[in-house]
Amino acid sequence: MKNKWKNNFFTLFVGQQLSFFTSMIAQYALVWYITDISKSPTLLAMYMLIAFIPGIIVAPLVGPLIDRLNKKILLLSGDWLVALAAIILAIYGQGGPLPFWLLGVAMFIRSLAGAVQTPTAQSIIPTLVPESFVPKISGLNGAFNSASMIITPAIGAFFYGFMPISQIMLMDVAGAIIATITVLITRIPSFDHLENPNSYLHELAEGFKLVRHHKGIFHFLLITTLIGMFSWPAFSLYPLITTSYFHGTISDASIVEVFWSIGSLLGGLLIGLFATTKRRLTIGVMWYFLAGISFSFMGLLPDNRQGLWLFIVLQLPAG
Repeated sequence: MKNKWKNNFFTLFVGQQLSFFTSMIAQYALVWYITDISKSPTLLAMYMLIAFIPGIIVAPLVGPLIDRLNKKILLLSGDWLVALAAIILAIYGQGGPLPFWLLGVAMFIRSLAGAVQTPTAQSIIPTLVPESFVPKISGLNGAFNSASMIITPAIGAFFYGFMPISQIMLMDVAGAIIATITVLITRIPSFDHLENPNSYLHELAEGFKLVRHHKGIFHFLLITTLIGMFSWPAFSLYPLITTSYFHGTISDASIVEVFWSIGSLLGGLLIGLFATTKRRLTIGVMWYFLAGISFSFMGLLPDNRQGLWLFIVLQLPAG
């Protein structure tokens, strides 16, 4: 009986991880498709903004909302919003090239759904797992997500090499179906939010006030936001930089993304090793400095095969 929670939790865990995995394959396949078809830096940057901006804006606002709504419904809604976008793309893709406006709508929907689904799944962990196991399970969840981020760019490029984009989208639908089944059979506790009479706006304001008055958190978020504002436009052009400037292939572009993800994972592990020491902030600042040097070297690389491989290697410290 004492291990009964494991069957309940891992049923949900497997479904959510599989859904995330297939969704990331579809997401990267769309990026490779847009890179291959448009060959336009402006268009690619616009799609990347559409893919990330909704999540950045919505993510800070959903915390109090998640506590007030049925979490099963939130998980199912996220899965099936993404699946619906994938189904529409699959249908349109049967008749020829996908229209760019439809790709933009699909990217927006995927970002919006992910901004709600991801924190919902994370908030469920403490309700299904004994308190002593929460750190381990959270770490396991993060490790699987990181592993998916590392391998899905290459898998997406592999499938894009021999499958129509419409068929790749159906993988996302299959992942959503499996995730739906696991959500439905998982017992997720519900909590009566009436115990806390504060309104959604009140809780949201309290959260922002807490961040504002905690100088460490506020400065960290401010620095991270500024770095993101200046770096993400460059990140969004990575596929096109690889294929146009370095004359690489879609497979080469996927390798760039893989090395970036590995660098991000290694950086997270390094920060984690110092998470309980006073040196963690110093390590973070040093890592930002190292990333800045890496980006500076990237701007000096020649437009040949040697430059491409140096570009790939530099993703490790930059990530």
